[in-house]
Amino acid sequence: MKSFNFEIAVWAPYPSNEQLKDGYYQRVASIDGLIKDRKRLYIGLYFKKYFFPKYRRKDNLSEIHANIIYILFSWIYCLIFCKKIYFHSVIEATKGFPIIFFKQTFIDLHGVVPEEMRFVKRFFLANVFEFVEFFVLKRAHKIISVTNSLKYAIQSKYPNLKNNVFIVLPIFPSGFDENSDDNFDDRDGFIYAGGTQPWQNVDKILRFSSTIDEFNGYLLVGSKDRLYSSYYKEFGEIFERWTIDSVSPSEIPKYYKMVKFGFLIRDESIVNRVACPTKLVEYIKYGVVPVMAFNELGDFMQNGLKFFDINDFDLNRAQAQYKEFATKNLEVYFKFEDAYRSGARSLRDSIEN
Repeated sequence: MKSFNFEIAVWAPYPSNEQLKDGYYQRVASIDGLIKDRKRLYIGLYFKKYFFPKYRRKDNLSEIHANIIYILFSWIYCLIFCKKIYFHSVIEATKGFPIIFFKQTFIDLHGVVPEEMRFVKRFFLANVFEFVEFFVLKRAHKIISVTNSLKYAIQSKYPNLKNNVFIVLPIFPSGFDENSDDNFDDRDGFIYAGGTQPWQNVDKILRFSSTIDEFNGYLLVGSKDRLYSSYYKEFGEIFERWTIDSVSPSEIPKYYKMVKFGFLIRDESIVNRVACPTKLVEYIKYGVVPVMAFNELGDFMQNGLKFFDINDFDLNRAQAQYKEFATKNLEVYFKFEDAYRSGARSLRDSIEN
């Protein structure tokens, strides 16, 4: 029976190489790196596929991909064979809701899911997730927060939560080389590396690029087909100004090391105020100074982030200030690195004890 037992069940799909282009799965992979010596089971439940479950096992890692119709089986299996439970977001906690009353539970918030649902006007789901959020936070052994800003927002919402139940663990990219880059010479141009969802404001980035003479930029997206289907009709001519590609996460640093400026255009919202965008961590690690609209993202400004405002961007001024800003942002990165190491130690200790 020992082969059926697991030290921890992680409610999230174990990420494929293709999925690692997405920030959510980068977080899953990053946390997995902290528990890879544990015997662990990843549970991925889906609504539209895996009607015939798939199971894979390698060393300490097991993963199951199944349709939501197998949810009752998943509950029973966790209750019998899994010692601890780790939920990646309130969404996953909703799928495994009954388990929180019987097992030691860790909840990785990633963000504010009920507020995200209200932001996109999905009010029924917002209420469901808020119901689950209330109970899972109340029952959690540890609450893992990607930023202090998120921690404070949750504490404001649920004042009875004790401070020592929180672990602040910033999102760090998995699979990147360990060394940051302080070589700021022989660089030029811009980059955007990310998704094409509406909230990424790719249209604003493309419009901005048309205002820069002799623009030089790399547009690295998860799906070139989705980019073209969404934006080519309106911005086809502007595409000619960009080098467009879709690459694996491990290839992205070489592009970062060639440019000076990187786009991160988010709108003002509670969702963005508490976020820890992986892209922004990557930018400042590799000497890319962000070009932003809304800048109060997570804990970056409190730690001294330097950026350029897209609405007041002057290329000559930006070129003159680039090295100063990149150098100061590298110091910000090291603060996040220290916070990550501290949070990682706390999480490992909590899981082992």
